[in-house]
Amino acid sequence: LVQLGVFLFANGMIGYLYERRRRAEQLTDEQREWFSTTLASIGDAVIATDLDGCVVYMNGVASRLTGWSEQEALRQDIQTVFHIVNEDTRLSVDNPALRAIRDGQIVGLANHTVLVSRDGTEMFIDDSGAPIKGPAGEPTGAVLIFRDITSRRQARRALEVSESRFRAAQETSLDAFTVLEAVRDSTGQIVDFRWTYANPEAGRILAHAPENLIGRRLLDVLPGNKNNSELFERYVQVVETGEPHDLELYYDSERITGWFRNMCVRLGDGVAVSFSDITERKRIEIVEREQRQLAETMRDIAIALGRTLNLADALKLILAGVQRIVPCETVDVMLCDSDGLIFVAGSGGYTDRGLDEMMRGFHFPYRDLPLLRLAAETRQPVVVPDIKDCPDWVPMDFEEWRCSYVCVPIQLQEEIIGFLNVTSLESDYFQVPLVERLARFAHQIALAVQNARLYERALEAAATRERERLARDLHDAVSQTLFAASIIAESLPRQWQTGPDKVM
Repeated sequence: LVQLGVFLFANGMIGYLYERRRRAEQLTDEQREWFSTTLASIGDAVIATDLDGCVVYMNGVASRLTGWSEQEALRQDIQTVFHIVNEDTRLSVDNPALRAIRDGQIVGLANHTVLVSRDGTEMFIDDSGAPIKGPAGEPTGAVLIFRDITSRRQARRALEVSESRFRAAQETSLDAFTVLEAVRDSTGQIVDFRWTYANPEAGRILAHAPENLIGRRLLDVLPGNKNNSELFERYVQVVETGEPHDLELYYDSERITGWFRNMCVRLGDGVAVSFSDITERKRIEIVEREQRQLAETMRDIAIALGRTLNLADALKLILAGVQRIVPCETVDVMLCDSDGLIFVAGSGGYTDRGLDEMMRGFHFPYRDLPLLRLAAETRQPVVVPDIKDCPDWVPMDFEEWRCSYVCVPIQLQEEIIGFLNVTSLESDYFQVPLVERLARFAHQIALAVQNARLYERALEAAATRERERLARDLHDAVSQTLFAASIIAESLPRQWQTGPDKVM
């Protein structure tokens, strides 16, 4: 009975142990199937090796990338199936799976690594290798996980080339270029901008090294963008509306002075700004406009002088031209009479100050005034930047408002016939270009005076000729009358003798 009991117990234990092993094997097969299905379903390529570096598993993605089917790859050396080389040197690269087995730790792939598939196709990959360890921590193999990054690498390289070209273009650009990102407060409002890029030309114009601008706030460096100009508000508007701007403006702040062209477009949550100094272009435009205006004024004056011989009308027209071309406070023309005294023949700007009547009363020798005398002797304009600093200036009670002055001699052939006097409220106002323009007006005044003189002489000559004609006519009439009277006087005695009754 005891033996039977032992047999039954042993048989039961054997059955129990057999069933437990069967269930364990079934569970292991299920787990292996689950892991195999999972690895086959992920997007990365997976290769597993044993301790000798021979392939024991490969999923479908790995088969596609390496060109080896799983059946062909099994038991093959990992370096044969997973053939990697350096992109530049073309030399074989240390296999991450073998390094993971050797070092017992996760190993990443070196940069610039290329996978060469079985058919010779090359692709850039990103991978890592890790050791596989048993329950006791002993190494049993390695696993490789990798992916094709060729498209990403090409896109990154294209971006790098694009950025390199952009930087090369901007570093050598004659236009300043900066990138600003918006700085917002807790409510989302833009309160400033921060530099993220500035090229060398921007650094030159802004008087800051480009690297010193990066990270700094716009209004900390250039408060004039908001305080003295509309640039800050313009940038905010571009970010909020997406509408670019292209404007020309005069800037005078932070020791930056001049005309600038400013072009701005939205870039993310900020702006890209290109700007250039156009001060010289503006100066040329102003000079061209002034020259054109001067030429048109001179043409109109020349035409008018051909139509009028009245000196007062001609001077009025010329002085109006002076005030249009050379904005000034007052202007007057002083002419010399036959006795060497000067008088005001025409003026402008004195009416508002109530000085017209007094100007018309001037009549004195010009040599009593040092500046007029100097202009006459040198036959050149005399410029006084500030009359307060001029010892030769003859002060008058009514002229405390004057600041700078120029006297241009009016010359007709070799004779100084007068002076063109112009004043301004600005000190040092009469620079060379303005003085040259005034000299042209002085020449027009000389022509007007010459025309008026010729006209007066013509009138005098005409009057003289008329008097002479009348004298001749009178002389002829008187002569004829006297001749007739003498004939009558001679014939009357004879007629009286022959027939007195006929004489009566």
